[in-house]
Amino acid sequence: MHDGNAHLPRPLLAALALVMAATPLAGQEAARHAGSAPAHPAQPPARTVYIGGSVILAAIPGPFAWSCSRMEDVHAGLGVQAYVGVRSSRGWDLRVRYAGVREADIEECVLGVPVEPDGVHRRRTYESELWGHGIRTMDVQAGFAPPPLDFLRVAVGAGVEVDRGVPFLLGGVGVSLGSRVQVVAGADVLLFPVPYIIQEEEWQDSRLLRRSRVEDGEVWRRAWSFHLGAQLPIGRR
Repeated sequence: MHDGNAHLPRPLLAALALVMAATPLAGQEAARHAGSAPAHPAQPPARTVYIGGSVILAAIPGPFAWSCSRMEDVHAGLGVQAYVGVRSSRGWDLRVRYAGVREADIEECVLGVPVEPDGVHRRRTYESELWGHGIRTMDVQAGFAPPPLDFLRVAVGAGVEVDRGVPFLLGGVGVSLGSRVQVVAGADVLLFPVPYIIQEEEWQDSRLLRRSRVEDGEVWRRAWSFHLGAQLPIGRR
């Protein structure tokens, strides 16, 4: 039997022996350092709970606001809003908001009997419960403030008009200034799918002979709101 290492040069054998001896020692040293290093578990991102409120200048569409001379036009309104939200350190936030807006200038109507020319006429109108002089809304928003521009917030959401049960979609943008108590301003657009009806009337000699409901449909009505107020943090989780 020949020794397999007999043909290896002695310096190479010495180097191999040194490497083999050093390998377990290096592993033990690495394990010792790893065991002595302090453990730093990953911390979840911080979340801030905040509240806010604003005054609102709004543009309300018919039939949610109306006058005798401008039934379906957009009407100016004034109101307030309040909200509570939670915001992550990464810029995302979730907000629940209540808002109430009242038509600013309610026109007194002079009651009279409408008269149409002879013939058959069609007109679009809405169910009686949809008419009013303002709106009250509840909505949920998901917003984002990009870290380089953390004073800017964009949001989308959905909600419902409380009194009429009409749902809506919304989009908004806002800015905030300040460290703790912040001044906030922004604008939102609300899109309502409003059901309507088509009525057909037949007139002759200034008399209404017949009125019937001939069609139903849905039309998107748009409301705008501009708000200015303040918000402040109330806790951190």
